[in-house]
Amino acid sequence: MYLLKDFIKHDEFRRGLINGVLSGGMRCNKPMLFSIQGKQVLAPFRTFKALYKSIFIDKEYFVPINTKNPKILDLGGNYGLSCLYFLSQFPDASIITYEADPEICEVLKYNIKKNGLLNNITVHNKAAWINDDMLEFSTNELGGGTISLNNSVERTRCLVESVDIKMIIESLSLDILKVDIEGAENELLPHIIAVITKVRYLIFEYHSVKNRKQRLGEVLYRLEEAGFRVHIRTEDQVYNPYLEDMPGNFDNRLVVYCENRKYHRN
Repeated sequence: MYLLKDFIKHDEFRRGLINGVLSGGMRCNKPMLFSIQGKQVLAPFRTFKALYKSIFIDKEYFVPINTKNPKILDLGGNYGLSCLYFLSQFPDASIITYEADPEICEVLKYNIKKNGLLNNITVHNKAAWINDDMLEFSTNELGGGTISLNNSVERTRCLVESVDIKMIIESLSLDILKVDIEGAENELLPHIIAVITKVRYLIFEYHSVKNRKQRLGEVLYRLEEAGFRVHIRTEDQVYNPYLEDMPGNFDNRLVVYCENRKYHRN
């Protein structure tokens, strides 16, 4: 729900909404040009509408780090809005991002190059996963995608290269790990727990996949055992699951904030 105060208060958001509606963005999913943090960014209107509010207005990825040049691993780079937010908070940050969807990744690379951000952001067109392999990947009409599920509502399927994120984390000293990979975190997070202590802040979106085992309890237990303080908020409008069913593949979405107590703020 887009509040009137956000529409009035935030010029970029207001101009983007008006431009998207007048340009027919609600009827198609083709990338359009938007001004985001003073940068010219290509993204579908529905992506801009949803992510601008959560990322730039609600500050979903804010973390209280004093470091001027943090190292950030962004899993699920999408069209680059999360990268732009991190750079608005930390102009000298070093960001590595993985985006599995080949079409979205091409637009992501264009956005990064067009805005002169190649020195800050490194983009990989690979799926964040538990091993180096080739995976079947599906996209949907909303422009997102996930490692193919039997019950997924697909638009197209393709093979994409995957990378073992555990090996990536082992080779880095990370300040922030952001994970939004549309359900694949159910396998990925348990896989990387053994090296997660190298990360200062972890922010991940948890997707409960319909008719599949829920692994949130396991993940939270192991994060707490690894020394993280955990905070949870819902990504969806609060509702009674026994009265209405959520559309799509997921029956619950949460944003989970995890702070490594080894670096606990005084």
